[in-house]
Amino acid sequence: IEELRKWAKRCEARIARAVSAASAEGALVLVAENSAAALLTGFVGAQPAAVKAAIVIDPVDFPGLASEWPDDLAVPVLELLDPVTQHEEGAQRRAQADAAGLDRYRQIMTSIGPWEPGDNETLLAKRVRGWLRSLDQHSRPVPVSAPAAD
Repeated sequence: IEELRKWAKRCEARIARAVSAASAEGALVLVAENSAAALLTGFVGAQPAAVKAAIVIDPVDFPGLASEWPDDLAVPVLELLDPVTQHEEGAQRRAQADAAGLDRYRQIMTSIGPWEPGDNETLLAKRVRGWLRSLDQHSRPVPVSAPAAD
């Protein structure tokens, strides 16, 4: 467990450096898969101003390093789970999010499958793009119409 914690600290430091370097480019959406997803949940709680949203894909919990959502989820989070594999931990995270009233958390079962950069027609890519579009729509100010002239 101690080696796992050391690995987690190194990975968290790498995430923080990458976010710091990339944040100058604009709003960030962080994506993590498998074991890195457990680390991302903690980062989202510790550094909410650094990111616009987070996506965790098929997260894997390790003993002593569980994916737990912060009490006040400051950014929208999408958790994608593959329905083929067993997701007892996913059900626990969903229950935790529901109990805490985390309305910025969404969990979707979808085919994860192999993903390659540029393969924008996968169901996974469509789900992610659709969720990101919904965030953009909710964050845009509603235009105010001018009063009608007499």
